[in-house]
Formats: sequence, structure tokens, C-alpha cells
Amino acid sequence: SANSVFGADSGVTGADDEVNLRSQYLACSHGKLTFAPTSERGLAASYYGEGSDISNGAVTVHVNTSIAEGDDAMRNDITDALNDMFGVSSPAVLADHVMYCLPPGTMSAIAYAYINSWNSIYNDNWCTYVSAQMHEIGHNLNLAHSNEDEMAYNDQSGVVS
Repeated sequence: SANSVFGADSGVTGADDEVNLRSQYLACSHGKLTFAPTSERGLAASYYGEGSDISNGAVTVHVNTSIAEGDDAMRNDITDALNDMFGVSSPAVLADHVMYCLPPGTMSAIAYAYINSWNSIYNDNWCTYVSAQMHEIGHNLNLAHSNEDEMAYNDQSGVVS
């Protein structure tokens, strides 16, 4: 939800979560990195499918992809749907960082993201966990796993470890 991402004091209607992606990146960066909801945006006039306007930095997307088709197919179809819904060439035009919260059963992993990119993908409710958000958005911010002894996740000193 927008509350777990932006939380209290963000301008998001009804947001009251004191510990969220925004608050934690503000704290880690000593106030130099902030996340704000993208501007309110209505559906493209040419779009006649299901979906919602962008409100409080969040949008609901409906696709006809089966969870059995997996996260690659689901991710691609969500991207296509967002492009159609808002008349853009890429969801990166809508916001600097776009989180996809996939239905349960779509993927076996908790989440993943692309290094130095705009997109992070979460398994169901993991998109509401600040630890998962910070880890994956860290990848979007060009941070890789720190590793230790050449083993990913072996160094536990940081959130993207």
C-alpha cells in the first residue's frame, strides 16, 4: 500500500505508518534522499480497459495473465498495461521507481529488482515490508549485494547485503 511506502507526513491520504520506505531512506541518507508519491494522473483518453487512476502514488492494474505463467509474463503484461493505461512508452515516465506487487503464487522468490533501474517486483504482501522495499529499491539505486567470501547475502552488515 502507499502507506507502507510513503507513510506519515508524506501527503498520502490516510497514511499513518511511521516506519516506511520513505522514512528509512530519509534516515539512512541524513535527509538527502526522499521518496514522494508520483503526481495524480488519470487514465489515457484512448484507454477503455480495467484499472484505476494513479492516486496517492499507487495504481491498480488488471491483466489476464494466469499466475501459472509466472512472474516474467506477469511483469511484462503489467508493463504493457501501464503503458496503455497512461499512454506512455514506459512506466519509468510515470515515476522514478515503480513497484509491482504480484498476486500470491506468481513467483517463488520474495522479491527482485534490476540494478540501476526503475522496476522492482514483489511476491504478494512482501511489497508492504519495509525491509524488502529497501533491499530491492537499493538495487534500483545501483547497489549490488556486498557479498562476503564470494557468497551473496553472506555479509549481513547492510540492507542490500
